[in-house]
Amino acid sequence: MPLSRTTFWIPLALIIIILTGCSNPTPTTSPSTPTARPTGTATTRPSPTLAPTATSTLAPSATPIPSATPTTAVSATPTEIITPTATATPVPTADDSVPIGGLDADSGDGVTIKGQVIATASFSKGFKFTVDDGTGQLTLLLWHTTYDETPAAPRLNVGATVRVTGKIGAYEGELQITPYGGTDVTVLRGGYAAAACDASAIGEHLGERVAITGQVSRVEAAGSNAVKVYITDESGEVLVFIWNSVLDRIPNANPALGTLGTPVRVTGVVAEYKGTLELIPTLPYDVEVLP
Repeated sequence: MPLSRTTFWIPLALIIIILTGCSNPTPTTSPSTPTARPTGTATTRPSPTLAPTATSTLAPSATPIPSATPTTAVSATPTEIITPTATATPVPTADDSVPIGGLDADSGDGVTIKGQVIATASFSKGFKFTVDDGTGQLTLLLWHTTYDETPAAPRLNVGATVRVTGKIGAYEGELQITPYGGTDVTVLRGGYAAAACDASAIGEHLGERVAITGQVSRVEAAGSNAVKVYITDESGEVLVFIWNSVLDRIPNANPALGTLGTPVRVTGVVAEYKGTLELIPTLPYDVEVLP
């Protein structure tokens, strides 16, 4: 039997109502869903900020690694700087001295010689030093004015090694060198002390260089150019003959040598004059006033 229109629309209306009823309940719960999402999102998003904190902490901890490198480099550098100081050695200057054996009276100015003093002497206007270098000998002539301005004079004596620059000449057949000034005489090594001797034993050393220590016991004039000073030790008395040119240059001589009891040490050559033994100092520093 054919369906009427009324019969068709009734079921259709029921289907629409059912479908509509099934979709409408969703809005009822949907408001609660949006409310929960912001709450969940706001709670979880701030927590990732901990990650940057951990990252920034690790970065500085790696920075001290370079600081160890400069420390090692700096400590090594000063050690190497000390090396030149340890290896620094004075370089000897070139020896421009001329062998004495190759010189003659015409060798002229600006000549430098080096040798050892083997003898000394005094004369009215100065002092003489015999210098030997193994090839020959000559006389180092020092006028009083030159000797007085020679810084090395206290060490210039028998046994000294000297270096001298000056003019070569000759006097009465004797080769000699005359320095231009006191600074042209250099003592490379000082002279040596003479052998000690008792006053009573000087007769055994005639012509030799000896040293006597004692006290001033007498003083006498010896003409206008010299003085006699008697020195006494426990063994006896000895006459010391001193030229005025030497006496005037003895350190602390006045008034010590004229005062009885003054302790002195005298170095000189033993000589004999008219049967009397004498000790003759040839240089000012051969006479030492003791404290």
